[in-house]
Amino acid sequence: MAKTKNEIPKSRKSYLLKMAAKMLVQQGKKYMNNKPESRLTALVEQADTLVNHVGRLKGAAMKAVQTISVEGYDFLPPEVIQVLEKLQSQAPPIDSQVLIEQIKSELGEEKFKLLDNIHAEPMASASIGQVYEATYKWCKVVIKVQYPGVAESVDGDIDTLKNLLKAFFTVTQKKIKFDAIMEEARRVLKLETDYLHEQKSLI
Repeated sequence: MAKTKNEIPKSRKSYLLKMAAKMLVQQGKKYMNNKPESRLTALVEQADTLVNHVGRLKGAAMKAVQTISVEGYDFLPPEVIQVLEKLQSQAPPIDSQVLIEQIKSELGEEKFKLLDNIHAEPMASASIGQVYEATYKWCKVVIKVQYPGVAESVDGDIDTLKNLLKAFFTVTQKKIKFDAIMEEARRVLKLETDYLHEQKSLI
C-alpha cells in the first residue's frame, strides 16, 4: 500500500500554537516599517502558513479556514483570499494506510475481509475524511472514512482557532463577525462528522 508521507499531528492544540507563533513572527518582521505593502505581504505570508498547517491538521481547523475563504471577501484582500482558497482543492491527502486501518477498525476483521481491491489512492480528500473505491461481493462500492479523532476534536479546534486568528483579522482594520463565522463552522462540522445522521437524512 503506497504512502503519502502525510499524517495528522498527534497533538492538535500544540500544532496550532506552533502555527500561531510562526504567524506572529511573520507579522512582527513585516510591520516594523508600518508600510501598507508590508502589511499586505505579512497577511499573505500568514495566510500561506495557515493553509499549510491546517491543511495537514484536517478536521475542524481546516473546515473553519475553508469557511473563512468563502465568507472573507468583504474583509480580506483578494491576494489573501486566493491563498486561503487553496484549501478548497489542494489539501494533501492523509497516508492511506492510516485510513485503511481505520476502515478495518470500524468494520471489524471479519467484515473487512469481505472487501477486495481497496484502492491505495483516495477518490477524494476533504476536511474530515477520504473516500475510497473497493469491491464487495463482486460489486463496486465507495467507502467514506473519517480521519481519526476528527469528530472528538471539533470543539477544541474551534476554540483554539477562534483565539489564535483574531489577531490575524484585527490587522484588516474592519469590523468582522468572526465569532459568528467560527460558530457556523462548529455547527457544520458537528453535522458533517455525524455519519449516522447523514445516513438517516439520505433515507
